Amino acid sequence: MGWVKKVKRLSCGSREMLREFLLRCLQYFNLGSVHFTYVDKDFDIYCEFPNRIYAGQWWKKALEKSEDEAKKRIVHEFIHLALGLPDNLIEFCYFSHPWNDFFSAVVYEDMQKHKRFDWMRVLSALKEKLQDKGWVKRWQESGKLGWPETKLTAPSSGVSR
Repeated sequence: MGWVKKVKRLSCGSREMLREFLLRCLQYFNLGSVHFTYVDKDFDIYCEFPNRIYAGQWWKKALEKSEDEAKKRIVHEFIHLALGLPDNLIEFCYFSHPWNDFFSAVVYEDMQKHKRFDWMRVLSALKEKLQDKGWVKRWQESGKLGWPETKLTAPSSGVSR
């Protein structure tokens, strides 16, 4: 796995957690490598094909408050890289705004139980989880972490990165 030196701007514990989680994502999505870079700028997280992920200050703020939320946002980028899904697929609840991105949350939870991604298992879990109001509210609240208040009112059709 390629490892970019700019990750040094994260605390030692965060770097080790991140390294382990990226390796887990590579295994789960059956990918060969990824280059992860932390950039000290005002944005959340995005990816570039074929294997680059860039995280900014909003992602780091989310990481400081919720490791699960930060990992879910990384999973969102792996879904782009591995599955080629574009943002804002309403039928999968897969949105660029993290507070509406329930598909990535289900995939993140599935990763904790299974070694490989499986469409049928994940879609079945998504259907079940969306009926649980407590589960939905928890991910909506954590999805707001790190985002400036002005971004929370942005129209859903706009680019969120």
